[in-house]
Amino acid sequence: MPRSLRTKYRTSSPVIPPDMAAKARFDEALQKIPGRIFEETCHRIVSLQAYEAANPKRLLYDLGPKLSAGGQRFSPPGDHAGLYVAVERLTAGAEFTGSVEQWNQSGGGTTVVFKVDVKLGRVLDLTDPSILKALGLTPAAVQSAWEGYHALFGTEPLTWILGRAVFASSRFDGILFPSKKNSPAGRCLLVFTERLAKGTAEVVLFTDDGSVRERLPA
Repeated sequence: MPRSLRTKYRTSSPVIPPDMAAKARFDEALQKIPGRIFEETCHRIVSLQAYEAANPKRLLYDLGPKLSAGGQRFSPPGDHAGLYVAVERLTAGAEFTGSVEQWNQSGGGTTVVFKVDVKLGRVLDLTDPSILKALGLTPAAVQSAWEGYHALFGTEPLTWILGRAVFASSRFDGILFPSKKNSPAGRCLLVFTERLAKGTAEVVLFTDDGSVRERLPA
């Protein structure tokens, strides 16, 4: 090998895989980004069939992302428990059926629609352009396709890398993010239920008469 090439190979920096580079970028940025307070009534929709088949019937079921083989947008399978809700009722419908148009056409169908009061003290707000800039992200990246990504490309989608980094930082108890199916107005929220503490960060489901039906943490 010519001397010039030997010198080149000795001095070239090692190539860092894109997923490792993204993780390093997120880990560094998340130590500086402040969490925001989130206190709003959110919405969740489940099919009546799934609700009736559940035993026990838990509307605030948070183990889906952790136990499912496919995970969720910010939840790699087997990584962390999480409760996904929509802030607006229309957004919940769009997320359930696939779009605002499909939800409106369905008339609600055979579904159970319920409200939950969410109180979190440290949310990573991905609807804030300044937060996206600090993370080196764009709205398109946050809404990018994730289902089947790992099987197709052999690497994790960017949102999985971010979700794992946010949870591992222990600095946030949720992620607020723009809805892809009710864009640009819709918002969704991932609650890290393992980070909740009663009285300071919690999710509460009330019955029609105002009594508590379910609560996380219990």
